[in-house]
Amino acid sequence: MSAIPVLPTDQQQQRCLVVGYRVIMYERSTDRVGGVIDIPAPLVTQALSTVGISNATELGETELTDAQVRALANLLQFRSNVSRYQYHLETLASDPVRA
Repeated sequence: MSAIPVLPTDQQQQRCLVVGYRVIMYERSTDRVGGVIDIPAPLVTQALSTVGISNATELGETELTDAQVRALANLLQFRSNVSRYQYHLETLASDPVRA
């Protein structure tokens, strides 16, 4: 997973969270994960802009439209299949001290 450090969320502990992003593909017929693509750190800003994410540190998954998937597939150089998969952009955070 690509990592982007963010400012400390708790000033008393002075810790940084590491935020990463990935595309998750769910099989439409089964809702099972069909694949995961990490977004490389140098492409995170462009990828978030492409899908219109304004709060890049909000954790969770964002369902992507077909047009957003095609744009990300072009940027990240993967072959999309929107008829077979539902795509989500996932924001993850981890504590590098505990990792």
